[in-house]
Amino acid sequence: MVPLEIFRVIVIIILLISITVVFSLRLSTPEQE
Repeated sequence: MVPLEIFRVIVIIILLISITVVFSLRLSTPEQE
């Protein structure tokens, strides 16, 4: 069993990585609307 604290830290890290990836993609490709 994985402790809740470790699981929480892993979720936060995944969220941060996904947010940075989304921002980098938006910056690299200009929005076309």
